[in-house]
Amino acid sequence: MVKILDNITYRGKEYTYVDKFMYNKSSINCYLSDEDYLFSVIKDGKEVFIEDKELIYMIKEQEGLNPPEVYYKINPLLNLVAMDMTEMEKEKVGEIKAKFFQLIRDSDINVSADELLQRLSKVSFIEGIPRNTSWVGLYQPASNSIVVKNGCDFSTVIHELVHACGLGMNKCSLGLKEGGTELTTRKLLKDIDSTFSEVNGLLFDGNLYVSYPLQVAIMKQMEYLLNDSVSESLLLGKDDFFNKFKDKYGNKIFRYITHRSTRLINMYYKNGVNCTKYFLETQKKLFETVFDIEIKNVNSIESANAYLQRMSKFELLLGIDPKNENATGFVEYYEKKLLEIKKLLEEKNVSKEDIDRIITFNKHISFPIYTHPEMFFSSKKH
Repeated sequence: MVKILDNITYRGKEYTYVDKFMYNKSSINCYLSDEDYLFSVIKDGKEVFIEDKELIYMIKEQEGLNPPEVYYKINPLLNLVAMDMTEMEKEKVGEIKAKFFQLIRDSDINVSADELLQRLSKVSFIEGIPRNTSWVGLYQPASNSIVVKNGCDFSTVIHELVHACGLGMNKCSLGLKEGGTELTTRKLLKDIDSTFSEVNGLLFDGNLYVSYPLQVAIMKQMEYLLNDSVSESLLLGKDDFFNKFKDKYGNKIFRYITHRSTRLINMYYKNGVNCTKYFLETQKKLFETVFDIEIKNVNSIESANAYLQRMSKFELLLGIDPKNENATGFVEYYEKKLLEIKKLLEEKNVSKEDIDRIITFNKHISFPIYTHPEMFFSSKKH
């Protein structure tokens, strides 16, 4: 029986099992390689892989896994669902770019504003009033155009500028790309850590009243784990950050996060479903996989202490369910790792006194945000 993160080989290509969902009353097994998806169903006790290209497209379309077609149409004025739009005035474009470059210079992001100026020199800026559509902006790689709604918030323009700087070249999934882009936007505007948030029934430490909030949460967790910033990679159109994650923690968990961060967009924005459980499953698999790998480096009192402190700080990045604070699975996992650390140190002939000291010092303590969320959160929701 295949399990989440198991690998299979199909027609000479490696795929990772990342999900299961329903399509037309059938249970679909979902696999992902570095390039494409593979789907299967169970018939008469046997796994049958789906070959029909039209059916594959429809399955991906239902779950929001197809690239948005509008990104790749050549003429945005004709293909953005009947948009009434015109070229933005040059003076306004100049003001927007000047503000953006100043934000770059004032930030901690290690990218040259002059290099970004060159990248944006050929980008077209289009604005107007969208008809029969709810979105307010996009960057379209096919025409190298930023298209925004008249009067949209400046953060929307910044978000699309970040996309445009990368020229749409990043190979990462839509979920990771949007999460990283919005996280970069909030870094530039300096409001990502200014408050607490309640999003889709989940509580977060930090401002997630933003676009793609669950994807931003995942990206913040990935940045912490790598002790690195995704922003430089996105602004320069490179995949260095994502390749570093794959090299450190493996293709399996990267494919899993790649898929689920994208599917969460569809669940959150399009289907109107409560995706709390799905997000909690995703972040749980992320921290379990990462810290299962990192515990292999524990071989002394010092490394054990560093490992447990790193886990404790990661807890502050978790989304939690206020109705069930144990739903993250983190406390149970943490206590399990404490016992493993104790056993590891005993095998290394560390004294009982030293072991007891480090176990006591690192005993899990619930932060007030977890035990008394009402102290931190208002009735505002996103």
